[in-house]
Amino acid sequence: MENNFFKPGDIVVLNKDIDNKPNKMLVIGKQNENNTLSGIICLFFDKNGQPYEYTFNTKDITKL
Repeated sequence: MENNFFKPGDIVVLNKDIDNKPNKMLVIGKQNENNTLSGIICLFFDKNGQPYEYTFNTKDITKL
């Protein structure tokens, strides 16, 4: 079963309270392993403007 809720271009937030939590993130794709969704790839910037890509579990992000 494929999750079509998140798609490239969506703006999401992390729904966990962690240090250095990004304010907003841009969904840039999904990561699949063995034809199974393993995460959502997001782009975000740190406080210095450095870009980062990280794969998040769908349970850990919320669409704005």
